[in-house]
Amino acid sequence: MRTLLALLIATTTLAADSPSQWDVKEAPWPQVHGPYGNGSAPEQGLALVEDITTARLVWKSEAIVPSSSPYVGKKKVAGGLWGGEYCSPIVADGKVYVAYWRLTGRKDWTVLKEDIQYWVKSGRNPINNRPETDTADDILLAVDMKTGKTVFEKVTGTGKPIAGYKDGAHMACAWWKGKTVFVGVNQALYCVDGRSGEVAWKTGNKAKGGGRSAPTPVISGGFVYCGGKGYDIETGKELWSMGRDFRPGRVDFGTPWMHNGVPYFIFNVGLIEAKTGKVKWTIDQGAASTGPSVWGDLLVLSNLGGNAQKRSDGDKPENWPKMGMPVFRITPEKCEKIWQAPAPPGHGQQYLRAIIHQGKAYGAQTHAPEDPKTRGRYDLAVALTNGKFVTQVKAGRLPLGYTPCAAEGRVWHAGGKSMKMGILEGEKFGTVTQLPNAAETCGAAYANGHIYFRQRPEGKGQFRLVCYDLRATL
Repeated sequence: MRTLLALLIATTTLAADSPSQWDVKEAPWPQVHGPYGNGSAPEQGLALVEDITTARLVWKSEAIVPSSSPYVGKKKVAGGLWGGEYCSPIVADGKVYVAYWRLTGRKDWTVLKEDIQYWVKSGRNPINNRPETDTADDILLAVDMKTGKTVFEKVTGTGKPIAGYKDGAHMACAWWKGKTVFVGVNQALYCVDGRSGEVAWKTGNKAKGGGRSAPTPVISGGFVYCGGKGYDIETGKELWSMGRDFRPGRVDFGTPWMHNGVPYFIFNVGLIEAKTGKVKWTIDQGAASTGPSVWGDLLVLSNLGGNAQKRSDGDKPENWPKMGMPVFRITPEKCEKIWQAPAPPGHGQQYLRAIIHQGKAYGAQTHAPEDPKTRGRYDLAVALTNGKFVTQVKAGRLPLGYTPCAAEGRVWHAGGKSMKMGILEGEKFGTVTQLPNAAETCGAAYANGHIYFRQRPEGKGQFRLVCYDLRATL
């Protein structure tokens, strides 16, 4: 049984907004974890709705985007061929960007008779496995953030889908000063002009992720990290490659960090200088595919990687380490642990990536205790000074996971075929409402009181990008 645990770490010493490397007015959500690399959007003092079902649909895109449902009705039949539906939207330069791939010659991701015949004949699911003769087009879509009208939908290249590969453009694009980068179906890294859609440069099939997943590109100071390698965003030149301790699968997600004008990438296993790839320090608490979160000089570390490493070693869940969630104070020279939140009761604890919002850190956890009576969802408050629990109250299921998005005391995340919104403050803390018919395999982007994600607004037909106005007063 998979449950989530919401961890609230109370902090009082942090500024309202951590410095961003982006102009947040120009790029309010420039990559998968936002402008600060911690899942939080800039604070504007806006009053947002308390129930997401009262938000106003502003637009739905003309362009259709990949589905995320592998079912038609109750039958285990592909409802849509996979093609990049894991790619969460980003918002920059007045546009919303998503990347995906589509089998060459197809207009959408509808499963055809030939797909079912291939499935039956081969005994494999055509969602994940395609014949070696098939090719797919890598596509970048840009729509106007105010109207949803298509600015461009460009085929940037063509490649062969990898058998069993879990999506090209697995999680999100990243934007920096007019350029958008993303990973294609055959693990090529593209850099595209964000206004015209023309390809500036691309790599070979180098963007290796963990397992069958494509890695997520991250930008820091004009340098791109993707799949264990660093690139110059202007030229596409490969600048460095990681060693074994930073191999793909352990560091699929990085976090941008700037210190005294020098850009870095932070991972759950250490700090790397963005320009040179030089390792500044390492952390011995295991790796994590979800990445760390940073706020100024504070680093909140996930412990998923330690458990994931144990799983890969064939260990049983009851023997997984219960590391809790450590917090560090960091400089380019050292990483000093301040405290560590203990793991709650039960075995199999897995903290996912934390978000840091309004001076607090929130993290999701899965656990499967042996005693069914201890299973459940809890909102926990942990003191910053010593990391000990100060409250433990069974509450609502806060939408936290791999790619949550937070702003103005709210948090959003897709799951269960809906876009969920949770309240992070006040008497209604933990209250969750949801909009149905959302793509559950990707996150959302937030900008200026509006949220952008994938949905079928009428509850049927193809998925589209949508924009909802969350402001309580207009």
